[in-house]
Amino acid sequence: MRPPRDLLGERVLLTGFREEHAHSYVTWLADPYIQRMAGEQAESRQQVLDRHRAWSDSTTFLEAIILDRETRAPIGDVSLDFSHGDPRFGIMIGEPSCRRRGYAAEAFELMARLAREMGARLIVAEVYDWNEGSMRFHERMGFRRVRHDDALHEWVYELELGDRPGSSLATGMDRRCPA
Repeated sequence: MRPPRDLLGERVLLTGFREEHAHSYVTWLADPYIQRMAGEQAESRQQVLDRHRAWSDSTTFLEAIILDRETRAPIGDVSLDFSHGDPRFGIMIGEPSCRRRGYAAEAFELMARLAREMGARLIVAEVYDWNEGSMRFHERMGFRRVRHDDALHEWVYELELGDRPGSSLATGMDRRCPA
């Protein structure tokens, strides 16, 4: 499922996947850091295109590419998976120079607003227990840790949607992604 429209933030633009994004995605998935932290594996360009085509046709999986609003360069992706009831949130900042600069927080806020518009009242996130940066991110976004899945080695987080005072969009973060 593609986003019903492009979602424009102060520094990011969330848009549907297009073929020109495939090269960036292949590069990100080849990064050992991404493979370890997100449980991804390297894929060929064709595999990336096939995966995104399937997601685009899905009625339960919504995925958007995160673009730097100023340069329109792809920097990551964000998703909501509605196949389990409450949407599962996922995010990957693939461009190393863009990590820990506030892009993920802004992309999350845009997706959380969209999830609310789509009727969601709760968002769930699953984070590998060795991914401390992602655990801190989810806690900063207001998620609460609810349980550990020993078999999958991941923490399950939940966030009740509602008014989100103090969201990252209101903080005016201005840390640009180096070109």
